[in-house]
Amino acid sequence: MLGKPVAERLLKDGFTVSVLTRDPERATNKLGNGYAIFKGDVMDPESIHSAMETCDGVHINLSSSSFRELKEVEYPGTLNVIQAAKQNNLKRITIITGAGVCKENTWSKMIGIKYKIEKEVLASGIPYTIFAPTHFMDSIPKYIKGDQAMIIGKQPAKIHWVAAYDYAKIVSRAYQGKESENKKLWIMGPEAYTMEEAFKIYCTKKCKNISVSRIPLTMMYFMAAISFNSKLKYVASLMRYFNKMGEMGDPSETNELLWKPEITLEKWMETV
Repeated sequence: MLGKPVAERLLKDGFTVSVLTRDPERATNKLGNGYAIFKGDVMDPESIHSAMETCDGVHINLSSSSFRELKEVEYPGTLNVIQAAKQNNLKRITIITGAGVCKENTWSKMIGIKYKIEKEVLASGIPYTIFAPTHFMDSIPKYIKGDQAMIIGKQPAKIHWVAAYDYAKIVSRAYQGKESENKKLWIMGPEAYTMEEAFKIYCTKKCKNISVSRIPLTMMYFMAAISFNSKLKYVASLMRYFNKMGEMGDPSETNELLWKPEITLEKWMETV
């Protein structure tokens, strides 16, 4: 959802782009030609080191679908990438975390680990840029199951939904100068909608037979408990956090230094 737009934008803007992937054939099918594809894994330090040998910078685009993945893969995997970047004398690290990642929100287990990741990037000694985006428009289809678009919890906050391709442009711009070095930059789109509003706009245009419904957070946790589904529990915790905290951060510095996102929800729907 995010790696492909970033890789494509960097290549379009004239960068030589290397991609570390567990499945080179799948990556080639998705990206096409023009990339140096390396087979590897963030849990295999040697494969990271080899892929970085000709690089000047690294963009870390890891994500998790369970607390176990976050703790046992994303966090140590990020440490492995940072170590390889230091060994190869890279000039820049960029990474995506999240708009609400800060010390005050570490009551959330997910945010707590993401905050530790940010601290490791800061301690690396390599010039960095941390990207803290709000919700991505590109994630909306993932909430559709069968004939329903599911909202978990009340989710009352308005969100400045951002398109992945605007985010990709911001990442590329960060590598075209030093203005964004050693900064954490928030990324927000041009319009604000609640989840319900955004889902209804999407469904009205893209899937008219889909209805928007809600699942209470308590029911989601109950379903996760009785099914022993770690991914369901992770999603429930994520939605609990969003339900409580809403949207955080100020994107004005990002807009001034790099790029002000301009893709609206209506414009984005024309591309999907």
